[in-house]
Amino acid sequence: MRLLVTFLVCVIGSPLTALATEQGADKDQEALEGKWVLTSVEGAGIMLSESELKRLPRGFIFENGTAKSFHGDAIRAEGTYKTDPKTMPKQLDITLMPPGTSEGETVLALYKLNRERLTLCNRLPGKERPAEFAANETTMIAVYVREPSTDENPRSN
Repeated sequence: MRLLVTFLVCVIGSPLTALATEQGADKDQEALEGKWVLTSVEGAGIMLSESELKRLPRGFIFENGTAKSFHGDAIRAEGTYKTDPKTMPKQLDITLMPPGTSEGETVLALYKLNRERLTLCNRLPGKERPAEFAANETTMIAVYVREPSTDENPRSN
């Protein structure tokens, strides 16, 4: 009897655990949907003033697994994104292809999502994912806020 219970737990429990993990990823994928505007960045030698960020907004638009990078009113690159919320810290992969290129560049980031605030910690595209949230000469921390949605400006635009 104990063997039967163990077998059932393994056979039934594993797919349920996998399903729960997928659903967790789906929740974070959905929670990321919208337009995220960069409000601050530090590290990796990047210096952008608050006035520069306000003058020329930049950030990401996430929708249904699709990512777009924008700078002002222009879309700079398009691609995909994927979350992995089961890792600690949580991980986000963003692969973008600038116009006229055939290969995407992938940014391997850590992320924290708190309703209307998204914090990313990453290195330049093609570099390893950071192990922890820390800004230094090779790693940056960027903070984004979700652009409020309106009828004329849906959350995903």
